[in-house]
Amino acid sequence: MKKQIYFLIASALLMCSCDDIFENEIQGTVEPILPKEGQVFQTLNVDFWWENLPGAQSYRIQLVKPNFTVPVSVVFDQVLDTNYFSYSLSPGNYQYRIKGKNSAYESEWNTVSFVVDTNSTLIGEAPILTFPKVSDTLNSNLIRFEWLPLFNADNYLLEVYQPDFSGTLDRTIQTSSNTTLLSLSSNGPFAWRVRAENSNSYSNFSNAFSYWDTIAPSAPVLFSPAAGSQITNPILLNWQRISDNGASLKDSILISSDPNFGTFSVSSSIQGTSFSDSLNVGEYFWKVFTVDGAGNISQSSEIRSFQVF
Repeated sequence: MKKQIYFLIASALLMCSCDDIFENEIQGTVEPILPKEGQVFQTLNVDFWWENLPGAQSYRIQLVKPNFTVPVSVVFDQVLDTNYFSYSLSPGNYQYRIKGKNSAYESEWNTVSFVVDTNSTLIGEAPILTFPKVSDTLNSNLIRFEWLPLFNADNYLLEVYQPDFSGTLDRTIQTSSNTTLLSLSSNGPFAWRVRAENSNSYSNFSNAFSYWDTIAPSAPVLFSPAAGSQITNPILLNWQRISDNGASLKDSILISSDPNFGTFSVSSSIQGTSFSDSLNVGEYFWKVFTVDGAGNISQSSEIRSFQVF
């Protein structure tokens, strides 16, 4: 009888475990949208785009030159959780393959051949910017600008404007590299763009808007309860965030029974300007910091005490 009970328990646990790790089996192959088989591109920037495959959580894509039968070079081999990205290539014959994956299954490869056929002109091209990306928030005025190299480019023109392209030209530089380190002059939003150049032509500008902020936000002001108040659970603490012209803000609240904050009863990151919780009976001390989207931290607010009874 005991053996039957153990067997039933073990079977039930096995069924639960199987349910927990169950993944849908992937049927079929990934269907490419771009590039299609035999497609010829007159541009150096190629868009890779494919249909989402049911059951796939990510996609592995490999690109070689000229083909997988006799590969001369591997251009990339990466796993993506999206079904679209762009890449800059040199002229030549290429073959890529792609498959869908999840934690338990993967599809068969689907392989596609295409050609990049351009001359030495850069007209109609544009570098692909990689860092800073659109809406990036940085906390240093020393910034490394990066973009993908463009075939046939001898050098690149980098321009940085504040606060946007209709504003002031803050920095401009010509470089033969696809990365450069610049120190910007002031705090705030900026827009940057790059174009590729050679002796025959130059490309279009590619542009991005970002934000850098090195100024710490103002310290928050505690609102309620008043210092030394006696309150009951659930406690409700409120404070005021001083307006800030920088990046997005959030607050960190610390609550401790130690006035020196050697240990914490509460340490929490808050998007709003209030906090509620239930604490043991006793005396507590609390303070708040404000943190901006660039990671700059304010000075602490004043420290207040309250008693829970």
